[in-house]
Amino acid sequence: MTDDTLGPGTAIAVDGVEGAEGTRDRILAEAIEMFTRHGYHRTTLRLLADRLGITKAAILYHFPAKDRIIVALMDPFVVAIEEAIEHAAAIPFPDSRRVLLDGILDAYLANQQLLLMARTDASIFTHEETYQRFMRMPGRVIEIMVGPDAPLEDKVWAVQLMGTLGDSVLFFGDAPKAELREAILQGTLRLLVDGPPSHTPEGPRIDITWQDPRLTTSYEPTGPPHTGGVERLGSGRRVGRPRALSGERIERAKEMYASGAHNVDAIAAELGVSRATVYRYLN
Repeated sequence: MTDDTLGPGTAIAVDGVEGAEGTRDRILAEAIEMFTRHGYHRTTLRLLADRLGITKAAILYHFPAKDRIIVALMDPFVVAIEEAIEHAAAIPFPDSRRVLLDGILDAYLANQQLLLMARTDASIFTHEETYQRFMRMPGRVIEIMVGPDAPLEDKVWAVQLMGTLGDSVLFFGDAPKAELREAILQGTLRLLVDGPPSHTPEGPRIDITWQDPRLTTSYEPTGPPHTGGVERLGSGRRVGRPRALSGERIERAKEMYASGAHNVDAIAAELGVSRATVYRYLN
């Protein structure tokens, strides 16, 4: 038996007025703070108990070993991501991509402090079963984003795209959550509009003009949020919407404009191109 496990005959302190559930919640809240500041291994149950003003036996009553605290902290996060993945998997492609991004981002924001702890101490993966559940997630995410038989470059694109969610939650942890959520979605959906590397502008495009039901922003990604248009990379290659329209789509643009029922913004949104592209063909 170690200092951080409960042995036979150990005296158990009875919870006070706050009750067992309240004590358990206090232990978890203080544990994540101490694990983040000092690291998992340097935070003993004795130190944790002293910080809480309870006995070590009271902690062991709720968590028979220290790694069970990690499991209790991680489980809601892992469950939230698993549920987001399964929910997205039931949605037809390509809407499943948007649903997946939305669900995982919410899971990250709801467990922001846990992600901060993971950045400083990877010991959250010390529990084998939790670790294995976590490691099964990327494969399912890739399947939803690009399909199981996608080329390597597309699978890498999917992982990179998902990375924009967690990294942003970590780097801007002090920002108001609602504001951060909107900003992350704006940027990530702008990356989604081009699709994976194997995608070509002449193939079917993903319409990601999308009204988030929790926000007032309609996302119509065309480049960085502040540009309102298409960006040029150092190579001179344009990113964002396709630069050209096919013959049928040119005629469609002209018909929509001639009808007087659609302005240039509406035509650009429907055809998945920039306003500048629409103007070029109308002129």
